[in-house]
Amino acid sequence: MNLLSGPNHVSVEDDYLKLYPKKTLFDLGEEKEEGVFVVFATIAHVSHDDNWWYPACKCHKSVTADNGMYYCSACRKHVFSVVPRCLPFFFKF
Repeated sequence: MNLLSGPNHVSVEDDYLKLYPKKTLFDLGEEKEEGVFVVFATIAHVSHDDNWWYPACKCHKSVTADNGMYYCSACRKHVFSVVPRCLPFFFKF
């Protein structure tokens, strides 16, 4: 080890970027095989409406409002605590 240079450190991010192929969103949509890819994209719009999430039971299933409470049909019981869960989304190319 050279006293002037010190040990060589590679960050986790740098290592990750070297391990996996880089793709555009279009390329990712055209990809036929499963895999891990690095995708760089620009977010053009963030939706501020409430249509991207749903109230869910701790079992991750959606619940329905019922007289000030929530009912989980998967658990077959009323639940008092719900968690916001993201709806699945798809990219449009």
